[in-house]
Amino acid sequence: ATSEETREALAEAGSRIQAISRVHDQLWRSVDLDSVPLEDFLCQLCEDLTHSVPGTTIDCQVGPGTVPSDVAIPVGLIVNE
Repeated sequence: ATSEETREALAEAGSRIQAISRVHDQLWRSVDLDSVPLEDFLCQLCEDLTHSVPGTTIDCQVGPGTVPSDVAIPVGLIVNE
């Protein structure tokens, strides 16, 4: 692999690690670790993503409701992608 390919692969891996970190950070802020208020969780995640990518705007529109934390994790990762 070229150094440019290596650099891109490492940047992508770093981005995914940051995404996982953001998702887990949001979950640990939750009062109830078993269920997550989806609206707060996703809107905060989108706001964090907006700040991490200059020139990007994300409009988060989610209705109220809660999901189990084991569902929130993959949903958060999908939103990040």
